[in-house]
Amino acid sequence: MPTTQNPDDDLLTGATYAEADKFLSYAFRLSNELPETIGFGVEPDRAVGFIRRFMRNRGLTLERATTTGPEPVETETNRTKDSTMTTETSDIRVGRNLHEDFTTVLSDAALLSVGHDLTLNERQRAAALRYKGIGLQELARVSLEHDRSGNVPLTADALFAAAISTGTFTNVLAETTGRALAKGYQSYEGSFQQWAGERAVSNLKEHSDIQLSEFGAMELIPDGGEIPHDTLVDSKETYTAETYGKQFNLTRKTWINDDLGAFMDIPRKMGRAAARNIDAIGYALLISNAGVGPTMNEDSTALFDTGRTTPNYKTGDPDSVLSDTGLANAKTLMRKIKHGDVDIQVNPRFLLVPPELEHTALKLIESQEIMVAGTAGSNVYLPTANVHRGTLILIVEPRLSAGTNGTTAWYLIADAQDVP
Repeated sequence: MPTTQNPDDDLLTGATYAEADKFLSYAFRLSNELPETIGFGVEPDRAVGFIRRFMRNRGLTLERATTTGPEPVETETNRTKDSTMTTETSDIRVGRNLHEDFTTVLSDAALLSVGHDLTLNERQRAAALRYKGIGLQELARVSLEHDRSGNVPLTADALFAAAISTGTFTNVLAETTGRALAKGYQSYEGSFQQWAGERAVSNLKEHSDIQLSEFGAMELIPDGGEIPHDTLVDSKETYTAETYGKQFNLTRKTWINDDLGAFMDIPRKMGRAAARNIDAIGYALLISNAGVGPTMNEDSTALFDTGRTTPNYKTGDPDSVLSDTGLANAKTLMRKIKHGDVDIQVNPRFLLVPPELEHTALKLIESQEIMVAGTAGSNVYLPTANVHRGTLILIVEPRLSAGTNGTTAWYLIADAQDVP
């Protein structure tokens, strides 16, 4: 009588099973021992089924695993119980393969080695700490060993040539430098984006920011009367997104010196430079044209032209200097700004000053009280509470000093989200 053999028996016995067990135990962080070889030697569907059974046997939740192929048939013969081994389902990364996980582990280790503060869970940190202190050349060796690229070269030049021809080393460098660049970008405390509005664009074509005029006052409708129509006029400002960038190289000197810290400092500084570039471009536009700013498409008039119907700029007046009176005048000027002939109630939010006016600005908006000195022989009783305190956010920008009257010019700015 013929017997039916389990089609997966070749996976459950002999060296293949032992090797697969070691590989998967390492893959799911159940063991720290990385096997030297991997050899399933079976069709993909059967390998997937074997992995699913392995996960079940060790308490892993199948619904959290990304798998394809038919559900394997289980028997009491190949189902084992392991009550001593448990794994939290949060340790499984859905949608990532083992190569991607290993790349991230090495990237985490490299960033930790050069002093970056990373937010990692317990498993991720433990995996990265196995390689903490790793250098550039050791990073290449580990990557080559992971890729099973044969004998690892001994000389620095041969090691580099072999490493850059494989996927792991180049992927680790790309991920690590990208993360270092992002951290550098985020570490720069720019000021322009604190008050300037943003527009998202999907291409590098010229774009238009359309602005409609305000509705006029509502009219009284008599009983049975007709509701009148109003006409809105549109205007626009145009803008185009531009591309800025630089590149850097891993030099032979840095490689020979095995200086991971020096190499990783480059993308960090590049990230900060990218963030500074936003401030540089923005403030160059603000103080352009001898301090009156860019010409607006809406009315072909400079942003701070003194001839505007609704003035937003004052100069040459003793009461325009940064002082209690000057700040009060600026607030009044802003609240009277109109769109067309409609009052739009613009509320001041930011006080932008060059470093030369920082001390004066702090006294104005942070002091508990403002004392006004009287003339000799007179007694003038005035309120002493500082009415400016808590009404404005101070922004100090050194690039303003380079403009016309840059050390004395200052700006009162509304919140971009509140302006109609």
